[in-house]
Amino acid sequence: MDEERPIMANYLLQHRQGQPRLPRAVIAAAADKFQVHRNTVSRIWSFMKPVLDSGSSTDVVMRQVLSRNRGNCGRKRKDYTVALERVKQLPLNQRCSLRALSSAVGVPRTTLLRLLQNDKTTDKTASAAGHLEMSLDVKPTIANIIKPALSDKNKRERVNFCCSKMQPNCVVDICTTSCISIPRVLATRSARAPSVPFVGVL
Repeated sequence: MDEERPIMANYLLQHRQGQPRLPRAVIAAAADKFQVHRNTVSRIWSFMKPVLDSGSSTDVVMRQVLSRNRGNCGRKRKDYTVALERVKQLPLNQRCSLRALSSAVGVPRTTLLRLLQNDKTTDKTASAAGHLEMSLDVKPTIANIIKPALSDKNKRERVNFCCSKMQPNCVVDICTTSCISIPRVLATRSARAPSVPFVGVL
C-alpha cells in the first residue's frame, strides 16, 4: 500500500486542475481505480492539502503522503548482548546442555538456540559491538527427555550394559517358583489357622 500512495497522490494532482479543492467525483474515481475505500483517498488528500496550500514543491507533497509508521512499528527486538557475553564466562558444567545453559543465562531455550545457531548475531546492538561471534566451543548440545544427546556408540554401550545385567533363565525361574510356592503357602496357612466353632441360634 505504501508504494501506491505516491501514485494515488500523483493521480489527485493531475485531476486537481490547479484548484484548492478537488473537482466532484474525483475521490470516487480514484477509489474505483485503485480498488480502495473512498475514505482512504480522502485521508491521502487531507495529507496533501495543507502542503499544497503552503506552496511546497511536489517532492514535499509526495513525502507527506508516505506512511508515518515506517521503521517505527512492530515489536522492538530485545538486546541479548549481555546474556551472550555471560555464556563465554560460564564453567563447562553449565554449558553441557541447552537446558543448563538457558537456566544459567536466564534466556529461553528457543531464543538461546536461535542466537547460538547463527555465526554472527543479527541484532543492531551486537553489530555495533563488532558482530559478536559465538565460537563452536560455546555451543551446547541439545539434550532433553525426548531426544537425548547420545551418539550411536553411547547407545550401543547402554544396550550392552543392560544385556550384561540380564540372567538367561530369570523369567522361567520366576514363573516356576511362583507356581510352586503359591499352593505350598496356601496349605501352610490353612494348617496353621485355628478352627472356630459356629454356633447358630434358632
